[in-house]
Amino acid sequence: WTVAEDNRLRLAVRAYSPALNWSLIRQHVPGRTDLQCRERWTTVLKATAAQRQQLQGHLAASTEMAAHLGEPSALLPGVSKARRRPPWTDAELAALEEAMGQLGHSAWTQITARVRLASTDGPERTPREVRRKAMALLEQRSKRASAEGATALPG
Repeated sequence: WTVAEDNRLRLAVRAYSPALNWSLIRQHVPGRTDLQCRERWTTVLKATAAQRQQLQGHLAASTEMAAHLGEPSALLPGVSKARRRPPWTDAELAALEEAMGQLGHSAWTQITARVRLASTDGPERTPREVRRKAMALLEQRSKRASAEGATALPG
């Protein structure tokens, strides 16, 4: 289907709606059958029009809600726009590494409890946050180790 055919089909559907007579509509789209026109309209063009209207409704509602609520960071004291969670402290990182060394890489609830004990003024980290940070640290170590191994001369 070309853009021109789609436009002809849209115009014909508007002209014949609400009672869509596909044999009349196809006459406005040369080279296409009534079945092809109906299928194109119902599966592609009508769906996108409905989705566009729905999206515009969602955008209007979210814009209205945002105007009503104001800036999200204003609702959360102590949280900046750029970062929703404060950075990890040295004490938290040290507790994380120590707990992982003692408990391994599967006891995230216990590791999280130890990280929380080390953090006196920061937020309470969730087990998911702790696991993600631990995996990021392990990946950094792995990259560093492979980079150092690649630069080392074979002995």
